[in-house]
Amino acid sequence: MVKKIIFSLLLLGLVAGIGLYFYMTGGEKIPSGTQGTDAEMLALLMKKTINKTAWDTTHYVRWTFRDKHHYLWDKKRHMAQVQWDDKTVLLDINKQNGLAFQSGQPIGDSIKSQQLIRTAYEYFINDAFWLNAPAMAFNDDVRKEYIDIDDAHKGLLVTYLSGGVTPGDAYLWKLDKWGRPVSFKMWVKIIPRGGVEASWEDWTQLHSGAWIAQTHRTKMGTIRISNLQDSQHFLSFAKEDPFAALSQKKKI
Repeated sequence: MVKKIIFSLLLLGLVAGIGLYFYMTGGEKIPSGTQGTDAEMLALLMKKTINKTAWDTTHYVRWTFRDKHHYLWDKKRHMAQVQWDDKTVLLDINKQNGLAFQSGQPIGDSIKSQQLIRTAYEYFINDAFWLNAPAMAFNDDVRKEYIDIDDAHKGLLVTYLSGGVTPGDAYLWKLDKWGRPVSFKMWVKIIPRGGVEASWEDWTQLHSGAWIAQTHRTKMGTIRISNLQDSQHFLSFAKEDPFAALSQKKKI
């Protein structure tokens, strides 16, 4: 009897595993669009709607990703404070290095420190994308293609040819008639199933004038951006420059 139960459980696990495999490796194929004037005009409409110009002039942004990762981003100096659990990393984004702390104590130059810095960098690249991915459609080495979706929506397929953690990822933005993102579909390395869709909703305007979507609903769960705040000076967040130690390190 016990053997039959074990066999049944193993069989059930095998069937579930096969089902999950076909689910994750299936999905939509990446569509083919057209490059050129239509794609660039649609991209410019999205750029205006989200007020990317205001985003580019925003100095500091603070936010929390999924109630787990907490950030203070110095956009002008390309630095970020990344916090999770009892870990804190002051990250030099461009150089992918920085200073690591645990329970408020510096770890120093060690393998553990390097691992935490790498983890912080990967967290930041992913979570900053969810913070304002529409603004990143205008990065260097990005291919933009126009796709006609329906009478009420136009599509902008954005493929990242280099940079970040997973170059080659593609996103099909679904835009309303004003050029505001409603959702996108993803073809990314970390999700084997192509065409997974995420909503872009709960839009709010920063003090700088930039627009940010705070809620993204997917079949795998909801991603929320919380504790969102921007400022042109660090005094809105701390009494002293939170990146002073990292700035000092960069001078050495």
